[in-house]
Amino acid sequence: MKSTHISTFASIVILLLVSILFISCATCELTIEENMTPARYFQKAQIAAKNYCYDVAIAYYEKFKEAYPDNIEKGVWADYEIAVIYHKKGDDTKALELLNALLDRYQADTSRTLPEAPKTLALRVKENIEKSLQK
Repeated sequence: MKSTHISTFASIVILLLVSILFISCATCELTIEENMTPARYFQKAQIAAKNYCYDVAIAYYEKFKEAYPDNIEKGVWADYEIAVIYHKKGDDTKALELLNALLDRYQADTSRTLPEAPKTLALRVKENIEKSLQK
């Protein structure tokens, strides 16, 4: 009788582990749906990033920029998010490169058409990265 309980428990644990594996694999796949909206690209990227699927998250943001090159506001947000993801991946050199490129874009924006929030956040993240590199 005791062996049956252990066997049942082991089966449940294995089933749970396999389920978790399939759920996390599903979020780590790049799946571009037909006619995806900008919001859907961002949603999928955020879910991937939340599940530590950083390369997939970056790919969603890059695919968004390809699909919607004229959406300047969301494009700036995508650039910011990509830089933050590189920071989360531990590649601060790449993160700083991307943050500097984004901030250069703001410097060149003489018409002041870009949203301010990504700039403000990029400056903060850049400052934090630079402080951590000095330690």
